[in-house]
Amino acid sequence: MQREVASIMKPAGLRFDWHELNAPRGEESFADLVVVHFRGSCDMKSPLRFSEPVPLNESPLAALASTHVSNGRVLPFSQVECDRLRSYISPQVKGGATETERDLLLGRAMGRVLAHELYHILASTQKHANGGIARSFHTREELVGRNFALDPKDAATLHDLKWRALLAGEAKTPEISALH
Repeated sequence: MQREVASIMKPAGLRFDWHELNAPRGEESFADLVVVHFRGSCDMKSPLRFSEPVPLNESPLAALASTHVSNGRVLPFSQVECDRLRSYISPQVKGGATETERDLLLGRAMGRVLAHELYHILASTQKHANGGIARSFHTREELVGRNFALDPKDAATLHDLKWRALLAGEAKTPEISALH
């Protein structure tokens, strides 16, 4: 998941520093911080809690991830719904894949879903686009397939926002710390 997020966001010049939320820390401080909570079972070994996967030609019935908003302002707090995501991608992942391959595909999908939420946070927008990572919906194939990239327009938006924040002194480093 972390490699996938890094790969997707690299064209925007963004780097991520990952930390466990419950890990012991000294008096660290972070210029930019995003907190991500993973709900449910985030591995493909666990049995699915939903009785039926989403039909092949449909979108998920509920959000696979979300980012908190307060008074119209996007907050740096997201959650990934691992059970929903596992259920959604399961028809694409089952096949003859080994347990390791299934976990790799789930990690890829988690990274892509999280990259979408990070776009909302970093661009400070609730809006969706017609294409790219900012689209409101991604197919199973897009979430687990080999190729998935940040749309050049989205990369430019994030790159410009990052440097504007740096120049304004709002951020001290181009790294973003993610607590999970």
